[in-house]
Amino acid sequence: MNQPKYLYDRKGPWPQPSPSHPFGEAPAVVHIPKDEQRTWFWNIGFRYIRNILFYWPKAAWKAWQKPTWEILDDEVFCEQIYKTPLAKFLNPTIDPDLQEIFKSQLAERDPEATYFVADFRCMERVVPFKGLYVASTAVLMSRPQEGKKLNIHAIYVFETKLLLEPQDGQAWDLAKNFAMMGATYRILLSTHPILHFPFDTVNAITKTALPVDNTIFKLLYPHFQFTLTLNDSVLESKSSPVYNDQKYPFTGFCGPQEGLLTLLESGYAGIEGNSSYPSVLRLRSLSAELL
Repeated sequence: MNQPKYLYDRKGPWPQPSPSHPFGEAPAVVHIPKDEQRTWFWNIGFRYIRNILFYWPKAAWKAWQKPTWEILDDEVFCEQIYKTPLAKFLNPTIDPDLQEIFKSQLAERDPEATYFVADFRCMERVVPFKGLYVASTAVLMSRPQEGKKLNIHAIYVFETKLLLEPQDGQAWDLAKNFAMMGATYRILLSTHPILHFPFDTVNAITKTALPVDNTIFKLLYPHFQFTLTLNDSVLESKSSPVYNDQKYPFTGFCGPQEGLLTLLESGYAGIEGNSSYPSVLRLRSLSAELL
């Protein structure tokens, strides 16, 4: 009887607790076959090196043209939240603590409109470099019953316990920029990783446990070509943008790695008692119960 053929003779790779944060991040795969590392380098890593060597003059020119942030007017802010992937942060469930914070605005609410909060409390543990600033915010917005646009009513800044409204002038403009900063950091470092790292477990087990002529293996394998090395590089490499070593020209985040990794944690493990940050593990258990 012929023995089934396995990709790596059943010697791995296998998932293990994440070295960076074993309880707050998805299991990781850190022992990756050399063939996969080489394939990743010549198809993806080499492109990164090329961009570092030859793209930096263009990036420097763009940075010189726009050296600072711009003021977002209310309409642009609402459009950016409503008509981009940031819309996933609009939560119609207003938790009790936010109901208390926004009680004056909610007391005057339009009964026919739908109200949302966009919660960017994931920024609370991000520690900025000297001379840079971060704030965690929550934004109260609404959509009229027949409307196709959002209205923005208030922004709460947790660090200073400030509740700001559109009539608050420059403080309002600054609060909108901190809120938009929170939105972009959240989608990049808190939400987006959920699409990457949890599936490394499926990737590794499929390659190790299933024979190459298995139908499931054949269906999944083409989608697994680069991801193990890519994800390991993002999480564990000292030249990764998430490591944010400032000697590299492409490290553009506002603070060191320790604070940035808390964003990954809030996306994967959730924030207890906050409906805007459900735990991925809890969602999986609920899905299993429904099935």
